[in-house]
Amino acid sequence: MGARPLEMIQRYLEEQNIQEKTLIELTHLEIELDEILRETRFRKTQLMIEAIKAHYEEEKQLREEKTLMEEEMVAMMSENHVLRLELEPNNARAPPLQETLLNLF
Repeated sequence: MGARPLEMIQRYLEEQNIQEKTLIELTHLEIELDEILRETRFRKTQLMIEAIKAHYEEEKQLREEKTLMEEEMVAMMSENHVLRLELEPNNARAPPLQETLLNLF
């Protein structure tokens, strides 16, 4: 639609010379306008539903990405913690298996 609906209706009413219409003609005109309004509202509702669905899908995707990133962060922190323990010269962890076996004999 090139023109705005209100402008279209105003032009239509001007062309129809509404002042000269009979009661029956005005009733038909009212019915036509009601139908146009219903179609407009229906289309608006469709567009709103589509927008809500798109936002819902985007939110769902962002939540999934967030969960994945959180899992990756936990894994990285865990790896970093293990690495740090292995690199510390005086760490408080248990000695390696070989040292433990030597201590037994």
